[in-house]
Amino acid sequence: MAAAAVPMLDDIIKEYLVFRGFSSTLKSFESDLKADKDKSFRVDKIVDQLYQYILAYDILGLRDYWDYLNDRFFKRLDYQHYSNVKKLEMCLLRLYIVHALQNSKNDKVVEFFEKYTAELQTQTEWREWFAIPFIKNPEQNVAFEMYFQRAWQDTFFLSLYNFLITLFHHMPMPTILKYDEERGKLQRLQQEVLKLKEQVVALAEEAAQLQRQKAKLEQELTETQRNRTDTVEEEDLDEFYVVNRPQKFLPTMQKRLSKMIFKDKQDKNKKGKDPKQQQQQPQQQVQGENTQSKINKQQLLRQQQQQIQLLQEQQKQLTLLEEEQLNSSVLSDKPPETEKQTSSLQEEEDTKTSKSVLAKSQSLERCDVSQEDGEKSVSSIRRSKTLPARIKMSPADQADDKTDDLNPKMAHFEGSNEHKSKPFIFLSQDEYREHHSPIVHCRFSSSGRMIGSADADGIVKVWTHHPDIQTHSTIMSKSPLLSLEWAPKPDRLLLLGTGNGKVRFYDTENKKVICDVSTDSQYPRVVSLTCSPTGAAFVCSAAASKKSTISPLRLSQTKLSDMSSILTSNSASSNSITGVLQCWDMKNMKVERQLPLEPVATCINCTAFNHNGTLCISGGADGMIRLFDMRSFDCLIGWQAHEGEVCSMQFSADETTTYSMGTDGKFCQWSLHRMGQKIADLVIHEGAVWCEAEGASLLHSKYKYMSSPASYGRMFAFDAEGQYLLTCGSERGFVYKVEKNQGPYQVLSLPEHKSPVVSVDWSSSMSCYTCLTGSVDGSVQVTSLLKH
Repeated sequence: MAAAAVPMLDDIIKEYLVFRGFSSTLKSFESDLKADKDKSFRVDKIVDQLYQYILAYDILGLRDYWDYLNDRFFKRLDYQHYSNVKKLEMCLLRLYIVHALQNSKNDKVVEFFEKYTAELQTQTEWREWFAIPFIKNPEQNVAFEMYFQRAWQDTFFLSLYNFLITLFHHMPMPTILKYDEERGKLQRLQQEVLKLKEQVVALAEEAAQLQRQKAKLEQELTETQRNRTDTVEEEDLDEFYVVNRPQKFLPTMQKRLSKMIFKDKQDKNKKGKDPKQQQQQPQQQVQGENTQSKINKQQLLRQQQQQIQLLQEQQKQLTLLEEEQLNSSVLSDKPPETEKQTSSLQEEEDTKTSKSVLAKSQSLERCDVSQEDGEKSVSSIRRSKTLPARIKMSPADQADDKTDDLNPKMAHFEGSNEHKSKPFIFLSQDEYREHHSPIVHCRFSSSGRMIGSADADGIVKVWTHHPDIQTHSTIMSKSPLLSLEWAPKPDRLLLLGTGNGKVRFYDTENKKVICDVSTDSQYPRVVSLTCSPTGAAFVCSAAASKKSTISPLRLSQTKLSDMSSILTSNSASSNSITGVLQCWDMKNMKVERQLPLEPVATCINCTAFNHNGTLCISGGADGMIRLFDMRSFDCLIGWQAHEGEVCSMQFSADETTTYSMGTDGKFCQWSLHRMGQKIADLVIHEGAVWCEAEGASLLHSKYKYMSSPASYGRMFAFDAEGQYLLTCGSERGFVYKVEKNQGPYQVLSLPEHKSPVVSVDWSSSMSCYTCLTGSVDGSVQVTSLLKH
């Protein structure tokens, strides 16, 4: 939203005026800012100013400020929206009267009606309200009971807040305020262009490779055909096919033999003739042309009759041979070896008979057969002989085919038969190996261009994954880094929470620390940091003392039977840690308000905002979930959600429910309409969160990892549309499909790590879905998926 960039633009203008030396202009600009009734278009400040007038019973100031807003903004609206403005004004004045009556300020109510009776008596909505100063206990009256309830007052402020947000969002702004938005669009378009270029290059390379393979295959095919035609001898083919298929092959064989005999005689006649005879041959041919034609006709008739008789005899002999072969194969009671011997003997006899038949057929001198038919028959024989019956894969190829499905560096699609589908296409998977200790947090920036990852040694890496993995900057801290958060505007600002009570602001573009702010000395551990979507504030959770952990040495010396008592004592001590939850102003870097933690000020492990920053939900070490109103900084409700600590929380996409994950191994969904009511205990895989019941055996057998870490990373994340859920796992990340009226079901398992995944994040700001998983072995994997 362009209006949200006004405070940042004000600072830029001040810096520019100082740079140019316009001191008088700077003073007048600062004086105008102090008297700014627009409050830099910050809706929370405007609503807070109206509420301050009500608390001070300043009806004149309240009406004057509302009239200013009306002249400045509301009168520009369409007529159909102006009725909503009148309703909001009426509710605001009624809230003033109700607040005065609740605090026994009847004189303020009488003063209100004395000043505005002439204006309000013409409005039918105010007829009953003229009697309210004279009614005892108006909160029990049916006509006024609703206005004295806290729910109505909260609903009114929420409606006013949303109305102003919508108004500023659609209000035309100067071009300079759209600079940040236009820059973001330009960057996204440039990234899309680069990605499309890479796809074009990849497709061109694939096409060239396919063309080379095609040419190579064609060349190999022609070479094999040539080799086969050279190696296969015609006599072997004749014998093979005369024995096996005599009836079909006999006519073509006779034609071929007659042609060969005729060509041999022609060659002999040419060689035997003298040169003189060759010169006289044309003359003899001319003289005896008539007589030779008569002789040729008679010879052709005789030869045809002889051929017919010979073919009939050959067919009779071949049919007799086939009958004998069939009878011997059907009636033979010999074992397989003897049958093979007899079949080989029969084949030899058949070849002998076929050769005798062919020798007889050589007596033919001439046959009217075309050369093309003979060539076709030979080519058909060669093709039929050299054609393989079936193409089989080698055992190595079959093993490779099986192992491809179990490749740890590929994503695997999972699910039951009814859910067995592939919602994503696996594009690529990259691994970042610059960390040498367990990952604590890994997060995408709001634009998805940068990634921030922190490990247990206090080292933070800021890096990019597109088009190649490249480290942008490295931040080192003497104290452990417990929390990491990206500011939404600008997205280059990274917030880091340390174990010595410091919140560090790091500019990733200029690679320098902007400022360090300190929390209360009683709470030195900054466990969680969460920025408001508007970029105006952030919530900081600080805890008193360090959580107790189970060392690997103690694990190795402890029996499994005694592990449960250690774990319960450890969880009890972690739940007793005190903490504080504060809301900081991002502009002034000061604590704006401290949020109440009731009934006990416990350590808050995780927080999350809704889309406009009006609500904030938190999960504590005592297992409670608390919902805060960020306009009045009050706790609306709190309820016991888990038996152990609450590790991670997030709103649903429609913000009607919230999800929580705890150390008791449960993943729950809660309703926000009916606050505190559980919708479902969602079934999820083992290893999604550290579980007290499984922690001892898991740590003792395989991993040397602390039972209750110093801070929790994001253990699950939703995509932008709220349809898919990314969770941690024992050795990889898992993706679930989330549907209404049924629990989530697993659809995808990401490439494998060598140790548990403790922090995940999901970004869909690019053209594809990008999953981020951080592991205990110090590796961070970036998996790119394309949605079907």
